[in-house]
Amino acid sequence: MATQVVFDDIVRYLRVQDLVFGIGERADIRMAVSGENGRYGILIHYPWEREIIVVYAECPFTVPAEHRSEALELAARINWGLFFGTCEYHPATGLVRFRTVMLTDDAPFHDAQFATVLSTAVANAERYTPVFRMVLKGEATVAEALSLAEE
Repeated sequence: MATQVVFDDIVRYLRVQDLVFGIGERADIRMAVSGENGRYGILIHYPWEREIIVVYAECPFTVPAEHRSEALELAARINWGLFFGTCEYHPATGLVRFRTVMLTDDAPFHDAQFATVLSTAVANAERYTPVFRMVLKGEATVAEALSLAEE
């Protein structure tokens, strides 16, 4: 069973990296990371009972209702090719985020593994944010925009 030590290790890692973050009521960690394509909201969630650490990188835009079908198609196509992580789109809110997961399974916390999980979520958001923007602005179809990101 996962323990408080893992959460404390996440906090220690973020402090050692000199990252600015806050801890919410449910012991979720929130912070922001800037990339070339935007500033991403980061949510680090540690569901104690599941022995996993979940990292979400939220894209710096919301999808308007009139582009719901394109966003759903784009998220599905992105997920088809992702090896590490998942693209999530919530039609009711227009939120797009990328999720990665780290299993803890009573194992000691590994800084390098957590760094990879965190950076992978951000890298996926950074890679696909321009694709979503192109589609939402009507500059390209879903297939055209996606092909540019996956060249």
